This record gives sequence, structure tokens and C-alpha cells, in this order.
Amino acid sequence: MLGKIIEKLEENVVNSLNASDLENIFSQLEKLKDPTLICGVGGSHVVSIFLEKILEYKNKIVVKNITVEEYFMHDLENYKNLFIVSHSGRNYGVKALLTATQNKYLLTTRKSRITKETLLQYQIINGKKSFVSIENTIMPLSILLCYYHNSMKIKFPEKEIYKIQAYQNIHIIYDELSKTAAYFLESSLIEAGIAPVTLHTKYSLCHGRSNSINGLSLVIYLKATKSELDQLLIEELPKITSNFVLLESFKLNIEADYELTLKGLYLLEQLNQEFVKVKYNKIVPTIYHFRGTFL
Repeated sequence: MLGKIIEKLEENVVNSLNASDLENIFSQLEKLKDPTLICGVGGSHVVSIFLEKILEYKNKIVVKNITVEEYFMHDLENYKNLFIVSHSGRNYGVKALLTATQNKYLLTTRKSRITKETLLQYQIINGKKSFVSIENTIMPLSILLCYYHNSMKIKFPEKEIYKIQAYQNIHIIYDELSKTAAYFLESSLIEAGIAPVTLHTKYSLCHGRSNSINGLSLVIYLKATKSELDQLLIEELPKITSNFVLLESFKLNIEADYELTLKGLYLLEQLNQEFVKVKYNKIVPTIYHFRGTFL
């Protein structure tokens, strides 16, 4: 089923871009000139990470990515804007955040406002339901990349074949150039219950974290630069596990992170695991409908 989504994904993204009011979305994004909070949960957290990078690079403003809980546990009045990313725009966390005092923005497929927030509404054409957010993540990422370039040109990378052996745990190694891709992989693997997943920044591996990797580990290494640290780790890590997969991009910063996210999606397909019709545990329906306080 994941393969069927991927097969039509680029076409559906292009059609969705054409059907969405990008002029309005871009104009609202351009208005963000003051310190801004960003929040997204699940697949939307991946989008919020990408948005954080784009607002820092393009708008050149101070941005802080937060969780729903964090908003209610800290004094964040110095931030003038609160930007919420949510595919449906209907979950309890979104509604709780929309009680905030900041100027509120909502990037969503939802067609109507909940309060007085500024609505940045987009469409997904021929979308397929999936437990793990695929189109619901890739589509807003594509919109944000278009905003960064001020262009509607989107090109997916060619598929690569990765050699993957049996594994008991997964380690994802990333840096700031590949942060979106790392969190997309981590979120997808965790939500689908594939295996225990650990995220590592590259330099942290030089200070003991490599000790958690062994012959039962699948290591996914994200590379978008030619640093000496990359060279060292790519040489050394295969010495402790032969199950080493390198996802590489030769593009620049924002473009590299987008491309690596798509390559990560292709990697997920090759794991031959279920990401669409996931059999979840019995507490998922109960805790998903949480409606209580965060503090």
C-alpha cells in the first residue's frame, strides 16, 4: 500500500499545489517579521521543523519550535506569533493552542477558522488514508519549499535500492542539514511500531553514544555535506554494524533536507513493513482522544 502512495505521490503533490491558494499562503508567510513559535504534532512536527528552518533563512526571524505541553508550561510572551501546523486542524492540541494571546496562524486542509486565527488552507488531491502521515507531511513540505524558492517547481529524486539486513533496533544519524528527514524517519518508524529508534546528532557519537550501536542495529546515516566528521563516521560505523545505509544529497541546505526526506520515504518502502494500515495497540484510541489539562 505504501508503494501505491509513493507511485502517485509526485503527481498528486503537483496537482495539489495547483489546486491550493499558494498566493495567500505565501503572502501570510511573508508577513512573519517578529519572533515566532511553531508547533506541530506527529507528521506535522516534521513540517514544523522544516518551517522553522525556512523562516530563519528566508524571513530571518527568531523562531522556536515547541510542543503543545511546552506552550502551557513556559512564559512565551516575548514571541509575537504562534504558527500551528495541523493537517486536519481539528485535534484537541490545536484547539488548546488557539486560546493563545499571540497572533495565530494555522497551516491546514481545514476550510474554516476555529477562532480568529489566520487560516493558510491547502488542498490534497487524490489523497490516500494512512496511519503514518505520508501525503499529509510531504504536501505541506512541498508548499514550504515552493515558498522558499518563490517557485512551484518540485522534482522528486530518483529511487535508489538500499541493502538492508535483519535488525532489532534502528539508529538515525543526522545534523542540522538533515533534521527534517531524521524526524520524518523517526516519527514514521515509531508510529508504525517497526522497531526501537534512536536519534543521534553526528558529533554526539564522538562522545560515547556509538556504544549503543551493535551488529543487531540498522544505522541510517543522513549526509548533505562533505565534512571531515562525516568522512570519519562513514568509515568507522560499518566496523560495528554491517547494516549501514547512507542517504545522501548533494543539494544545498533546505533542498537537501527535502530531498533526504523523500529518500527516507523510499527507504521505508524497502523495509517491507506496514505503514498504512498499522495494527495499533489497545490504548491508542483512548489516549488519542485526550481532552484534559497540560499543566
